Amino acid sequence: MNMAGKTLEERIQILEDIEEIKNVMSRYCYYYDQFRTDELLELFTEDAELDFRPLLTEKMVGKEVFSQLYDAQTMKTWQTMSRHQNGNTIVEVDGNRGKGVTYMWCVATVKAGGKEVPIVEHLTYEDELVKENGQWKICKLRGKTTFMSPYEEGWVKTPMFDLQSLVSG
Repeated sequence: MNMAGKTLEERIQILEDIEEIKNVMSRYCYYYDQFRTDELLELFTEDAELDFRPLLTEKMVGKEVFSQLYDAQTMKTWQTMSRHQNGNTIVEVDGNRGKGVTYMWCVATVKAGGKEVPIVEHLTYEDELVKENGQWKICKLRGKTTFMSPYEEGWVKTPMFDLQSLVSG
């Protein structure tokens, strides 16, 4: 991000916005991992878009629509544990709009075939955020999965675990 020609105050604001956007992205993962879904949903605008295709079959629009996906009781029916780790984060800010790209590694335990299965996952989050009433909120969350594999098999043998069958029952 080129800050040439920006005043000191503008530079400070941009840096503060970048850090806050990174925090929003990290809070999303932390709240998800802790099943703190009410707090997780507060990170989104009301008309936010959630897109994890092809991992999930469709893009969801509107916090009310995808709030069912983030319901703690529903999540616990197919997942017992997850731990997200973000890295290589790139953030761009343009006034009250921001974009973030970050790699996410996750280990998790999902329920499949009557047993718990440890998985490892990598995806790239491509987020768009907007500043509403002084707070950064996610208006678009896009997750592009590189692999989601049973831990014992790894991503070479099984690059994509069928998560959709777990979520849909």
